[in-house]
Amino acid sequence: MDNDALAIKENKSPVVPGEDGLADIRVVEAIFTSARRGGERVEI
Repeated sequence: MDNDALAIKENKSPVVPGEDGLADIRVVEAIFTSARRGGERVEI
């Protein structure tokens, strides 16, 4: 998060784009959904 704050402050691009973070969140959500469904495969 320090890099994100610095990127905003200096008007630069962050090291990790927001799209990568969003993809990570989708994977984590799929893991939780799968667990709730007894291990069923969940499409991402």
